[in-house]
Amino acid sequence: MKINDKIIDRILKLMKVKYPSIVDIRYRYINFSHNKDKGLHFFTFYYDIEKIEDMFPEAIVNLEYLKNNEDGSNLPIEAFYGYFNVCDGRLYEYGTNIVKLAEALINSVKRSDEHYTIRFINTNSYYN
Repeated sequence: MKINDKIIDRILKLMKVKYPSIVDIRYRYINFSHNKDKGLHFFTFYYDIEKIEDMFPEAIVNLEYLKNNEDGSNLPIEAFYGYFNVCDGRLYEYGTNIVKLAEALINSVKRSDEHYTIRFINTNSYYN
């Protein structure tokens, strides 16, 4: 069952409070033809990589990675060189915690028998 716009807006607001680098969300829902009550949820979170850079000044962005992965990534920090080790792993922890919060919020509003996907896309045009 499709999630209504008010709930999607609430998810975005909750994400932004905890992680200000998240700036927008796009939501789509596709019904399965054999069962109209079940479908697949698509969540795309847009993040501002410059805000993450400001929080972790030791981190260096891999511009080539951003250029070659415009369709999204699993973590909003994967474009950083050595993100596992930056600031004693705090950058990696920051990224995984964003994903964990997104998953918790989504699981709290969707039906338990429905599936979802999450993508993170950078809003900045570093590579232009």
